[in-house]
Amino acid sequence: MARTGSFLAATLIATASITSGAAAQSTSTAQPVAETSTVENETRDYAAILTRFDQIVGQMLFDPRILTEQRWINFRAQFGALSEDAQTDAEFEAAFDTALANADLFSHLSLHIDESARANQAEPDTASANAEPLARFENLGDGIGLMRIRSFQGEGLLELLNQVFDQAIESGVATLIIDLRGNPGGNFSAWPVGTRLIREPLQFGQLVAGKWYATHSAPPTLQEIADATPMTVPDGPTLVADLMDDGLSVFAALPQEPTYSGRVFVLIDERTGSTSEIVAAGLQRSGIAQIVGQRSAGQVLNANRIPLAEGISLQLPIADFMLPDGSRLEGVGIVPDFPTASDDALECAITISHGANNCEAETPPQ
Repeated sequence: MARTGSFLAATLIATASITSGAAAQSTSTAQPVAETSTVENETRDYAAILTRFDQIVGQMLFDPRILTEQRWINFRAQFGALSEDAQTDAEFEAAFDTALANADLFSHLSLHIDESARANQAEPDTASANAEPLARFENLGDGIGLMRIRSFQGEGLLELLNQVFDQAIESGVATLIIDLRGNPGGNFSAWPVGTRLIREPLQFGQLVAGKWYATHSAPPTLQEIADATPMTVPDGPTLVADLMDDGLSVFAALPQEPTYSGRVFVLIDERTGSTSEIVAAGLQRSGIAQIVGQRSAGQVLNANRIPLAEGISLQLPIADFMLPDGSRLEGVGIVPDFPTASDDALECAITISHGANNCEAETPPQ
């Protein structure tokens, strides 16, 4: 029986993975599972690497039905044809990238050549210490607060987000604007954005892996989703076990006191992706928040980095996120309640909070 995860388990789109029957951790930026230095001055057997690619995709792709679709067949044929003449890793990577650019597939699919040697020679990052914090709260006055969250991935971010929510609640602002523009997603750190805003348990959606289709010909029905067993805390190993067991894990958040009870707006744009889309969609569908800005990226798959050969790895989507009603965000994104240009989104939210029915800024085409 599949378990139901807390809302934070939804962010395992960015943190949980399945690799060859073992659990491994990944992120929306797809951290490598095990990657070594690029082989130099040695002839690669790229045909063997391509065979490994086929094996991994066949075993782990989030929906194996895609492998019989013409778009995948065309991609694989072009990748194979272009890679036949590859003499270097760069040429093999270029063959993949060219085939992918010509295909209409899905997000979170990419080939990576290890650049560790080059990275080790890079100049140290002296600007990071002065970088803007990943999350911060600002009282804008007039009863309006702004919470800017640049990413849901970073050391200590979970604690930082809880501190920022405490600041927002203690400020007494009647309206909270959460800025997720440009936020590409992340991991379990997104948890407080759900739990500190809800007043009762809230289902955010479900993660469906390729294992599901071993015994089913279609995605989970509403009844199959309802039959899932709840999990009330975020737990990566449990989620991985669920996806390996029957390919389904459902996410439901529980309130975490103290919660913010004022009016909420969430700002998004075309760069808002992955976990950020899950957060925004859940808050929009529940009526907790109104969405302002541009349609989001529509890139909501759980990807894992898998080694293909020494120095070469594949980022592969191994699970798909679906909303409670079974609809998908991948390739669709979130349609704002108040569409406007990204640069105008904050001013638009402030205008709406003051009682306007729409934004004065010209709305871009959707």
